[in-house]
Amino acid sequence: MPCSCCSALGHPCVKCGEDRWHTVVKPFERAVCDSCGLLPVATMPGPQEDFVLSRAEHPAFLGGRGSAKTSAGILKMWTYVHAHPGANGAISFPTYTDIERIFLPEMEKFFGELKGTEWVYQEKKKQLVFPTLGCRAFMLSAEEPDQGRGLNLAWFWMEEVGVGGGHKPLFFILQPALRQFGDDYDAYQGWITSTPKVQYPWLKEIWGDGVHPITGEEIEDRDEYPIFPARTIDNPCLPKKRMQRLIREWGDSRMAQQELEGKFISIEGIVFPELREDIHLRTPPPDHEFIATVGGLDFGDASPTALLELKMDRSRKIWITREFYKRNATDDDWIKVAAEWNLPLILCDPSVSEKDLMSWRMRYAVNLQPAMTARDRKERGRLWRTRLAVREDGFPGLYISGDCPNTWNEMINLARYVPKGQEDPADKFAPSTNDHAYDAGAYGMTYFERGYIGRPARVIELVRA
Repeated sequence: MPCSCCSALGHPCVKCGEDRWHTVVKPFERAVCDSCGLLPVATMPGPQEDFVLSRAEHPAFLGGRGSAKTSAGILKMWTYVHAHPGANGAISFPTYTDIERIFLPEMEKFFGELKGTEWVYQEKKKQLVFPTLGCRAFMLSAEEPDQGRGLNLAWFWMEEVGVGGGHKPLFFILQPALRQFGDDYDAYQGWITSTPKVQYPWLKEIWGDGVHPITGEEIEDRDEYPIFPARTIDNPCLPKKRMQRLIREWGDSRMAQQELEGKFISIEGIVFPELREDIHLRTPPPDHEFIATVGGLDFGDASPTALLELKMDRSRKIWITREFYKRNATDDDWIKVAAEWNLPLILCDPSVSEKDLMSWRMRYAVNLQPAMTARDRKERGRLWRTRLAVREDGFPGLYISGDCPNTWNEMINLARYVPKGQEDPADKFAPSTNDHAYDAGAYGMTYFERGYIGRPARVIELVRA
């Protein structure tokens, strides 16, 4: 943890305006204002410092284990209440036991010398009080989200929202509670700290995908939901030898990507564990020669509509080169993309009625056919698995371009449902699992299984009836 004395000494105190400091050696060497007792926080440069200073309404500090997430939340809280005296807040944890087990030890590590004067934890009331500032924080448990109702707050902090349930309803209960000082107040904030977990899709939907989990609509002001990512190895306070051993032992496993790098990634029930970034994620060179092109289309409503462009090269390898991926997409949206890509044929969801297919063909002159051989879900899985397998030449039969981030993200996180208390996954996808690009890709792959190769291409022209 860097020293904050250098940044404070020689400068007026941001609280009282005086330039009178002395140094406190423990627990960290920091400057303390002699006049008002302000103890400036010392943040790690990089994501933690940027997170603490962020003025966005809902910043998220998402990192691996030991990446100083709790410290970041505490330092942001301390900075906020000292900048906004009288501002009340709420702090939530997965359970109430986390207050004694995790939160209070961290508070005492940073501000133990100020306990009883600058801050007091009232255990019976479940409140953290800042007597000299006129601020208080109501301590909540995600196990009882309704306890957040009726509060009037200026800020809130939700700790470890990737652990246990109840965080999603609590977040949406606390959002409208940001109203303590009325409309003219422009410093309302509600932040989260956690290791990402795809088991709770709302986290990824809001901060990863920019989609509101209630309406399914894209979040317009995404700047108000920034992510500050942090890796375990970036924390200089951790035992270096132990961290290096963990990194060596865990390698580039999915566990390491979630627990050490803080990425949104599935761990349990993975459908395609063989999918690897260094093998399957590749953009074709500009001069790469292809012999066939087709589109794969899966229709969505509030869920995304996915249209993929699939190409086959002379070595009979498939490349997914472009994607259209949009929630609440209209017919015009995907039709325009299909025309721009000049797709000669689009193979779509076989459950679509012949009436709808005829309507699209007549209105837009689009060559749209149902992927009948991919009607069965197991067949779609077989198509993907066969192509992802590394062959005798040392290369897979399919690549996903870096220009298709939604397709890649779906595939690496596609997971089967694992019943609670069991280890073996069920024969169905986990709830809220996105499989739209997965389906679209399988529909397109049937083209290369059915002997279409060599037929003359037909170029789409965007036409209205």
